[in-house]
Amino acid sequence: MNELKITSDRIKQALALATEAHKGAFRKAGDGKTPYVSHPIEVASIIQQYHPENENAIIGALLHDTVEDTDVTFEDIEEMFGVEVYSIIKEVTDDESDLQHLPKDELKKVRRQRQVDNLKNISFEAQLIRLGDKISNVSTIASVNKGPEWQQEYLNFVKDVYEELKDINSPMTGLLKDKISVVSTELKVKKNLNKAEGLEYGG
Repeated sequence: MNELKITSDRIKQALALATEAHKGAFRKAGDGKTPYVSHPIEVASIIQQYHPENENAIIGALLHDTVEDTDVTFEDIEEMFGVEVYSIIKEVTDDESDLQHLPKDELKKVRRQRQVDNLKNISFEAQLIRLGDKISNVSTIASVNKGPEWQQEYLNFVKDVYEELKDINSPMTGLLKDKISVVSTELKVKKNLNKAEGLEYGG
């Protein structure tokens, strides 16, 4: 992916906020030592590559996990970046307040289904962020140490997202489709290798 270009003071400010907010957090993929902020930066750079004119979507991508995962509030977002970015972040922040009584696995399933069901009701900018988020995340599935069952479940979730958004006016849909194809092949190869080695695929 292309590196994020700092083309305005607002993007610079959003990058600084995301970097500070996610300080000390790391991605689950790979060796677990990659700073988490690399993910929103990647999502923003993907959007910037295909939609460089859509500054609010780029800023929203940089900030899309801040309210959900850090101490940043919706009020902070509105004060710093205005009502349009605030609205985008509201759209891409999963509200789990009514799901806390559910077991962890059930909560995850309900949250993902809500996200899929709502994809056609959100703004174009929020749709781009959802696409970019899945493009970034699906690439790391095979290196997340959660087992093949989790990997397949997440891939199926990404496929559902693609099906809902495949007709929007963005070349990012084609990129996600290609990523899904590559990862599907990777997981099949991994499954066959495990079977060949006499291992149970699904542990």
